[in-house]
Amino acid sequence: MKTLHFLFLCCACGTLTFTSCDDDDNDTNVNLSSRDQTFMTKAGFNNKAEIVAGAVADSMGMDSTVRMYGNMMVDDHTTAYNELAGYANSWNVNIPQQPDSIHMAKTAYLRSLSGHSFDTAYINAQIKDHIETIALFQQEADSSSMTQLKAYAGKYLPKLKMHLQMADSIAAVLNAE
Repeated sequence: MKTLHFLFLCCACGTLTFTSCDDDDNDTNVNLSSRDQTFMTKAGFNNKAEIVAGAVADSMGMDSTVRMYGNMMVDDHTTAYNELAGYANSWNVNIPQQPDSIHMAKTAYLRSLSGHSFDTAYINAQIKDHIETIALFQQEADSSSMTQLKAYAGKYLPKLKMHLQMADSIAAVLNAE
């Protein structure tokens, strides 16, 4: 009987030890909602699209403000993408490595343009894309069940809004020319 109690005690202690080592704060076992997964996918696509298009604008823009804006898009969206990728890696979630097909087609179209036509097409696309991205990030900041994603979206919303405001200002100047 003592042996049976001893075995039971050992099993109970072993189970307790293993379950206490289970770190509930470890994000590798995160079960993201489908909405959060969709956000991560769309945010990944959007960031990659801004990086690719920004590099094209930086090299092909005629207006120095457009080139500067494109360079800023590369820098800011690379930072945002890398942070998102860090979350994705820790949660074993795959995010896009390149823009979606729609943005790839837009970029191909932009590459076919030059001069003022390129500058205005790029900036107008930036306005449209940033309006959509702001709505995406605002929804995530308002309603995500994941604290980290809610904070991520909230952190980048002001920068996205600033990008939109800058694009609007550049468009006003370009359209006046």
